[in-house]
Amino acid sequence: MRFLHHYQLPFNNPFMFLWFLLWYRTPDQSKRLCVLASLYARLMECDYHDEECLDRVNRQLQLSRDTCALKFPAAISRWIWRNILPLRKIRLGENEEHYIARLVKKTPCWLWYADQQTRHEDIRQLVELCKGRQQQMG
Repeated sequence: MRFLHHYQLPFNNPFMFLWFLLWYRTPDQSKRLCVLASLYARLMECDYHDEECLDRVNRQLQLSRDTCALKFPAAISRWIWRNILPLRKIRLGENEEHYIARLVKKTPCWLWYADQQTRHEDIRQLVELCKGRQQQMG
């Protein structure tokens, strides 16, 4: 019993430990959905109520059979990507490749799926989708 009393978790908060454990056991396809849906919501400033916006990214990237699965990642997108500015506030230009690399690097470790090259290609495709959508909006 004394052992349990003095055992120190690597996390200050036991709920944080449970959060990491939950995401560690989550399948890669679900992590991919969470990364791309939340990043799209952050870059395009979509709210989780905006089903048209979420449906667009779902159709383009084939994330899920049901668009409702993207609502939770969209709702927590500001928490996951709090240091990332929306695309309308930045100019990519020649720095696009650097920006994509930065997004890959800023992806939380508990949301890593597949290898880094796959994540890089997925995020590049997402940024292209966001740029196209932004040009359509004017």
